[in-house]
Amino acid sequence: MQNSTNLINLLSEYPNLNEPNVSLLKSYDLKITDLINAGFLTFNSNSTSNNNESNYKLNIPNTGTYLHILNKSSKYIHDTIHKQKQKTIIYNDLKGKFDNLRFLKFDGVNLDWVLSYLVGLGIVEVDYSPVGLILKLSGKKL
Repeated sequence: MQNSTNLINLLSEYPNLNEPNVSLLKSYDLKITDLINAGFLTFNSNSTSNNNESNYKLNIPNTGTYLHILNKSSKYIHDTIHKQKQKTIIYNDLKGKFDNLRFLKFDGVNLDWVLSYLVGLGIVEVDYSPVGLILKLSGKKL
């Protein structure tokens, strides 16, 4: 119970914290092994730290399946648009292609939900035309 209170205090003081280091976690009297076992902390293999302290990444437990589906469906949409000659596609054409695979590959995820994610990241841009909604790649990497 004390560990959860300390974690809440840490996140309250550092609301944008993504990669806490060991000394910060210990200063809040947090037990790293307990946080890892609970799924709130993972080891960050892409650490940019120059010192010998191990860095960790904060995590939300039990979201791995959703993130996997989101990544897989985002990659499919990106690749489908990228294969087009002008790197653009009409929304209805993409919807037809996506809906054919939605329940087989993407566990029934909604196309609009994934597109909202991609538009929010700035990977896909939306334009309006007389033939319908046009989706195009912005040039950012996925």
